[in-house]
Amino acid sequence: MDLHVTKKNMSFNLEDYGIRVVDFIVQSIPLQSTYGNVEGRNGTIDYGATYGQRTIKVPFHMESTDLLDFPLLRDQLFGLIAGADSFYINERRKASYQPYKFETPGQEHVIPDDFKNVNVDGKRYLVRLKNVIELEQMIKHGSGELEFATTVLPFAESAGTTEDIDKNGIDPASGFWTGDMGIIPEMETVSYSPAMWSDVGFKKWSDI
Repeated sequence: MDLHVTKKNMSFNLEDYGIRVVDFIVQSIPLQSTYGNVEGRNGTIDYGATYGQRTIKVPFHMESTDLLDFPLLRDQLFGLIAGADSFYINERRKASYQPYKFETPGQEHVIPDDFKNVNVDGKRYLVRLKNVIELEQMIKHGSGELEFATTVLPFAESAGTTEDIDKNGIDPASGFWTGDMGIIPEMETVSYSPAMWSDVGFKKWSDI
C-alpha cells in the first residue's frame, strides 16, 4: 500500500521516501444531530442532522539505512506531512497481495503490474494532519500512525476534472473515474469550458 500526497507546490508518494503504508482506514462520516425538547411532551423533536469532520488513519513503517540516518528520515517525514496548510491524499494499493516472486537465474528483473501500487478509485480527500506523529524505534526500524482530519467538507473529491475528460475521455485505466461516481458518458454533458472553469475545473463530490 501507499499514500499519494498533493500539495500546492509538490506531489509525492510516501514509498518514494522509504515509508511503507500498512493500511488506509477511512472513517464513515459522523452525523451531528440536533434535537429539541418540549416541556410536557414525550420524546424529542428532530431538527435534522449535518455531516461532521471525517478521520482517516494511515499506520506506517519505515526503515533507515543506518542508525544515524533514522532521525534524518524522521524529520523528513515531519516536513512532508506536519504542515499547517491543507493538502490532498489519495489511497494507493496493489491489485493483489504477493509477498515475493520467483525468478530464474539470469532472468531480467521485471516488476509485474499487479505488484505496483496505483491510485484507488480516483478519489482524494482534502485533509490536515490531526495527531502528533510518534515513532516507535527498533534499531533502524520505526513505526507510527498518521491521523488526518478532513477540512472544508468531509466528502471525497474526484481527482479528475472535466478538462481531463475533454482531453482523454472517461478512461477507467487513468485512475480518475469509477462507476460509483455517477458520471454520464455522453461527452456533451461533461464538456470543458476554459472560459468558465479556467482556474479550478469542475470537481465532482462523491462518497458520502
